[in-house]
Amino acid sequence: MPINRSTFTARLRQALPSVAACLPLALLGGCQVTPSVAVLGAFFPDWMFCMLFAVVAAVLIDSALAAIGWRRHFDHWTLITSYAALCVSVALLSWLIAFQN
Repeated sequence: MPINRSTFTARLRQALPSVAACLPLALLGGCQVTPSVAVLGAFFPDWMFCMLFAVVAAVLIDSALAAIGWRRHFDHWTLITSYAALCVSVALLSWLIAFQN
């Protein structure tokens, strides 16, 4: 059943106060502890270490692919998107494993 524009607008106007009332609740969650690690007296966010680990892992995997000879089978854009996805995946996984706050 298609919804016409006036019905959609009426439903949106009806739901808008409820959404606006719940929006400040999203800001009340916050962090219980600061997600940071002390290194030589300076505090660094957890995500920096996770991204550093992910980039190192991507470089090691790239080196392994080059040593095996598989890297030449992939074109430039495939490698770029694959390594970007690999970095994000490894960073999120390492954050879930190492920093369970």
